Amino acid sequence: MARNQRDESPGNANTVISNEEGSSGGQFIGEHISSTPAAFDAVASLVGRGNNNANTTLTYATVNCVVGGTTAGSEEGVIVFQLQDGTGSLANSLLIGQDNVKASIDNIGTGYLELSGDNDGIKLNDFVFFTDESRADAGAIPLTETIVRVSTTGAAAVTLADGTHGQLLMLVFTNDGGDATITPSNFLNGTTLTMNDAGDSAILVFLTSQGWCLVSNNGCTVA
Repeated sequence: MARNQRDESPGNANTVISNEEGSSGGQFIGEHISSTPAAFDAVASLVGRGNNNANTTLTYATVNCVVGGTTAGSEEGVIVFQLQDGTGSLANSLLIGQDNVKASIDNIGTGYLELSGDNDGIKLNDFVFFTDESRADAGAIPLTETIVRVSTTGAAAVTLADGTHGQLLMLVFTNDGGDATITPSNFLNGTTLTMNDAGDSAILVFLTSQGWCLVSNNGCTVA
C-alpha cells in the first residue's frame, strides 16, 4: 500500500511511500480520460513555477507526458521537456519518443548539447546524420552546419571565419566551374585551401589556439 506524506518544513515536500514488497515503489499518476483521444494530447504534466525579479509568477519548466499515437495495439507515448526560452515563452527543448530523441537548444545556456560519458566514452549504436548547407561561388563558408557543399561557376575567393573550439567542418566540392580558394581567418596548416576538381573534400576541426586544423584532405591544395 502506498501512502502520501507531507513534510511541513520549508519547501513543503510531498513524499509517496510504498510499504509493499517487490520492486515497485511509490508512483505519481496523472490520468487523462477522454472519449476522443488524439495525438499530442498531454495526459499528465509536472509544472515548475516561480517568480522573476519583477515578482511575476511564471512557469519555468514542464515535463509533459504526451500521446504519440492512439491506435489500439500500437499506442505510442512521448515525453516533452519545455523550458523558458529567454523571451518569456516556453519552448520544447527535449522530446523523447519511440522512434527518436530530439533536442532543441535556443537561447538557453551556451547553445550546445553536451553529452558526458564519465570517462567511459559515449557509444552510438547507429549511424549519425549531419545537416548540410551550400556555398555557391565567392563569399563566406557558413558555420551553422557541419557539412558545406561548395560549388563554383568560375574561380571563386571563399572565406572561412573562426569557429567554436572543437567544431567539426566537412567541405565537399560538388560543382567545378573554377577553383574555389578558401582562406581561413586562422589556418594551422597554411594560408589557403584550394578545391580544384569536383569531388575534392576536406575535414577540419577548429581549435581556439591553433585555428582551423586540417584533419583529412582529398584532392585539395594547401598553400
